Amino acid sequence: MLKIYFLSCLLILCFFIQAQILDPSIINSAGGKINITSRLNQANNNWMLDWSLCEPFAIQTWCSKNKIIFSTGFLQPALMLNPNIIKPGVFEFKLKWGPNPVSNYLLLSCKQAGIDIIAINIVDSDGNKIETIVGPYSGLDFSKIISFDSINTGIYFISIHYKVANKFTQVKILKIIKL
Repeated sequence: MLKIYFLSCLLILCFFIQAQILDPSIINSAGGKINITSRLNQANNNWMLDWSLCEPFAIQTWCSKNKIIFSTGFLQPALMLNPNIIKPGVFEFKLKWGPNPVSNYLLLSCKQAGIDIIAINIVDSDGNKIETIVGPYSGLDFSKIISFDSINTGIYFISIHYKVANKFTQVKILKIIKL
């Protein structure tokens, strides 16, 4: 009778356990991702294989003389189970900027809770970094004036790196024309 009671408790317990539902990572000794591409029909026969080896008790890293690193850690599969973890599309970054085209300055403003602006990078059309503004700034009452007085005429890109809900890091890119 005790065995039946114990077995029924285990079965009932399975309905209330949600193991690794939000974060499908496991502790492993070695792991990786292998992309397998077909040479015959590349549109339909591409495969991705996530593999792992062992689940140790501790996380450690060993480095050999041949510069080979054997590390234990967390294996995060490349194919996520929950697409909301990768693309939190419900969070829309409501940033106002102007004027565009720019003559002297550009005003960036945001009044949105749950957003932390980490960094702002200004890059020209050739990819040369013009200026980096390091945060963090709160998105709740953010206002920044960026001077374009000493910058030549041309096309520039502003990348705004921000964090949503202190979890998801995203980037918004603006195309700015300097007159």
